[in-house]
Amino acid sequence: HSGSKRWMCHVGNALAKNDETRDKPTDSVFRSQERFERSFSGRCFYINAGWWVYELCFDKWVRQYHTEQSVVQSNFFLGLGSKAFWNDH
Repeated sequence: HSGSKRWMCHVGNALAKNDETRDKPTDSVFRSQERFERSFSGRCFYINAGWWVYELCFDKWVRQYHTEQSVVQSNFFLGLGSKAFWNDH
């Protein structure tokens, strides 16, 4: 919606430091990104914060939800990645 903000996350030293390549990722950035993707692809991480559970599924989504007796009562997607599928949750 109109109030949404876009965020970009970087792993490691994302940009070269000299002026000529300041806005161009370095080779080491691409290698770091590949290692990161291999390590976390297909994995989800959960944080139980009392009433809410936060779920981060790499390249799928970040969501916040509440369950009662193992049934999801409230569900909010906080961000979607390129591999988000609505039939997954």
